[in-house]
Amino acid sequence: MSPELRTILLAAVTAALVVAGPRLGFGNRRLPAGLRLLSGTGTLFIVIGALIGPAFLGIVSREDVRGFGPVIDVCLGWLGFLFGSHFEVRRMMRFPLRLYGAAMWESAFTMALVGAAAWFALPALAGDGFPAGMAGPVSMLLAICAGGTAPAGLFLMSAEKDLDHAEAHVLKFISAMDDLLPMLFIGILYAFYRPESAAGAVDLPGWVWLPATAGLGVVLGIVGHRLFPKSGDVRENSLVLMGVVAVGGGAASLIGASALFCCAVAGFVFANLSTRKESAYGLLAEREHTLYAVFLLTAGLMLEPRWDMLYIILPSYVLLRAAGKVAGLYSAGILLLPRPGLPPLAGGAMLFDGGIVLAVAVAFQRTHGSDLTQTALTAVVLGVIINELIAPAAASAVLTRARRAA
Repeated sequence: MSPELRTILLAAVTAALVVAGPRLGFGNRRLPAGLRLLSGTGTLFIVIGALIGPAFLGIVSREDVRGFGPVIDVCLGWLGFLFGSHFEVRRMMRFPLRLYGAAMWESAFTMALVGAAAWFALPALAGDGFPAGMAGPVSMLLAICAGGTAPAGLFLMSAEKDLDHAEAHVLKFISAMDDLLPMLFIGILYAFYRPESAAGAVDLPGWVWLPATAGLGVVLGIVGHRLFPKSGDVRENSLVLMGVVAVGGGAASLIGASALFCCAVAGFVFANLSTRKESAYGLLAEREHTLYAVFLLTAGLMLEPRWDMLYIILPSYVLLRAAGKVAGLYSAGILLLPRPGLPPLAGGAMLFDGGIVLAVAVAFQRTHGSDLTQTALTAVVLGVIINELIAPAAASAVLTRARRAA
C-alpha cells in the first residue's frame, strides 16, 4: 500500500472516530454483550488500533504512528488538565484524612508489590537483550500503571440495588484518589530518567527537573486562569482551553518532561484559582470521549510486543495488581479506617482500570521507546482490557457478599 493511501486511510479512520466514537463506543447498550463490556471505557478502540497497526494487518505503518506525536501531546495535556481539575482543595477538605491515607496506602502497596517483582524479574526474562539502565524506569512504569484505579466503573455500578452502598461510597472515594500518588511518580520518573532525545538539551539533575516541571504547570494554570474568558461563548472558551492544553503538552514534550504531569498541575492550579472552573470542566468533559477515542486508537497502533516475554509479564502484572489492591486495601482498613471498616476482600472491587494508566504507558513508550518498553505497554494495555472484563463481576461479588454476610 502506498504511503499516500495509508495517510488517507489513517486520516479517514481518525475522522470517523472523532465523529462517531462518543456515540458508538463508550457504553453503547445496542452493542452485543461481549462488545458492550469492552466499550464501557472505550477499550474497543484499542482493539481496532491494534488490528490495523504494524503488529497485525500493517495497514498503518510505524512511520504513520510516529506522525501521531503532536496528537498524543495534545491528548496527554487534555487528560492531565482534566485530571488535575478534579482536585479543588476547598472541596477536598470536607473529607476525613483517614480516607486519603487509605487511598495512598493502597496505591503505594500495589506499586511497591508490582515494582519490586518487575525489578527482579525483568532482567532475567530479557536475558542478554536487556537494555542497560532500563530496569529501574520500566519497573517504575509498571508500578505506576498498577497503582491507580479507574473510578468510572464503581460510579457506574452505584445504581445497582444489591450493592452495599455505604461501602461502595468509601470505595468510590478511594478509587478517585489513589491516582494521585502514581501521578506524582510519573513526574519523578521523567525527572530522573530523561528521554534520550532531550537528555542533552539542558543538563540538570532530577531533583531540579521535578520542581521545574511542576513550576511550568503552575505558570500554565495561572495563564489559563487569566486568559479564560468571562463570557459564555462556548467557542471562545474552548479555543482558550485547547490553546493552554496544546502549549502545555507541547512545551513539556519539547524539554523531555511529562506532559501528563505538567498539565495535571496546571489543571489543579486552574481549578483552585478560577471562579469559572465548572464551565471549564464542562467543556473539558464534553470533549473527553472524542479525544480519548483518538488516544485509545493510537495506543492500539503502538502495540508491537516481544511475545516471548509478554506471556509471562501480562498474567503476572494482572495477578500482582489484583493482589496488591486486595492486600493493600485490607491493611489500610486495619490501620486507618474505623471499625468494622471494609470487608477483607474489598480490594476486589478496585480492579477497574484505564484512563490515566493508558496515558502513562503510551507517553513513556513514545519518549523512551524500546522493545522492553513496548512489551510493558502491551502488558498494560491488555491488562486494562482484562481488568475491565473481570472488574464488574468482582466488585459485585465483593459488595453483595458483604451485605449478605451482615
